[in-house]
Amino acid sequence: MSTFEYQAIDQQGKVSRGAIEADSAKIARQRLRETGLVPTSIDEISSSSDAKQSPFFAYRISNRDLALMTRQFSVLLKSGLPLSQVLSILSKQTSKKRIQKVIYQLRSSILEGRSLSDAIALLGQTFPPLYKASIAAGETSGKLVEIFENLADYLEEKADIYQKIKLSLLYPVILTIVSISVIVGLLVFVIPEIVSVFESLGQQLPEITLALINTSEYLQTNGIFILLGLGLLAIAARLLLKVKKIRLAVHRFILKLPLLGQISTISNTARFTRTLAILSKSEVETINSLNIASQVLANQAIKQAVEAAAQMVREGSSISQALNASGHFPELTIQLISSGETSGNLSDMLDSTARYHEREIQSLTSTIVGIFEPVLILGMGGVVLTIVIAILLPIFEMNQLVG
Repeated sequence: MSTFEYQAIDQQGKVSRGAIEADSAKIARQRLRETGLVPTSIDEISSSSDAKQSPFFAYRISNRDLALMTRQFSVLLKSGLPLSQVLSILSKQTSKKRIQKVIYQLRSSILEGRSLSDAIALLGQTFPPLYKASIAAGETSGKLVEIFENLADYLEEKADIYQKIKLSLLYPVILTIVSISVIVGLLVFVIPEIVSVFESLGQQLPEITLALINTSEYLQTNGIFILLGLGLLAIAARLLLKVKKIRLAVHRFILKLPLLGQISTISNTARFTRTLAILSKSEVETINSLNIASQVLANQAIKQAVEAAAQMVREGSSISQALNASGHFPELTIQLISSGETSGNLSDMLDSTARYHEREIQSLTSTIVGIFEPVLILGMGGVVLTIVIAILLPIFEMNQLVG
């Protein structure tokens, strides 16, 4: 039996979309007509056809949506329902077509006799490596429900952290855009009008006013070229960062910077320990866990260090010793992991370490934003004040001459 995605018109003339199971497209159309729907299109959802696509094939699902789907999955599985029925219920719980397609694809694979982990693997990069490895381990150990609960907790926390960081950065970003727009607007549109008045009077202008006029004229003449140049520079930087050696060199340089290096180290450590904690709880083999955890790291230098650490563990070293050799992880993290290895409670210790670093990165972000906002306001206020003074000085001088 196959799953078909359909689009149909109901008796009121409204368009209806969904999925239906049938042995053939003809039978699917017949069943739709029996329910009062007139099918306009019907396509088979086949796992094998999508599996032949590019290895980079993926439906994009946000962290929040993936967390919600995982939580629903864990609740339904806990009730004892079979996988196919769970997926059927999930497909009706969401109105987002992209997520429905993912669920239809999974269900089609399950009905063809595949395991859930194999079905997830067929969807390429739709699910993160952590997700795939955890589900595979859960199927092997028989703890699939527990694995889904752990994944749901992790994804919900991850979505909450990202949401908090985005909200904390929203105001400074808006303030920066508005401030720059106001200053550029003054220079490009307001200053030229005032200049024309001064020129008609033939008055000798102060140095600060002349500098302002020159800046305004330069922006009017070359503004479009400046924007194009910045755009080309951004594209060039993006292309260069795709070169592995250049990206690695840049990421190593970032780690050496006073503030950015600290942020990068803490955020990547939080990702690494959180991922390793989930995989440890899922009973994924240690070396495999380290290799998977390295894939979630944004900094290539730290990622390379974790890959080297995995090789050291393969040769008999402990995780804490291998990570300590890299020199990229905080001393506290190394000590906590070492304590977890000694006590045999590594997963809980990794979880505690991840929570600590997640709180640390939130606190650091809040501090930076708290400092940045007044500095930005003062900086932009100073620029606007300079513009106002440059405009008012000739007016004051003119009044003195008249007096």
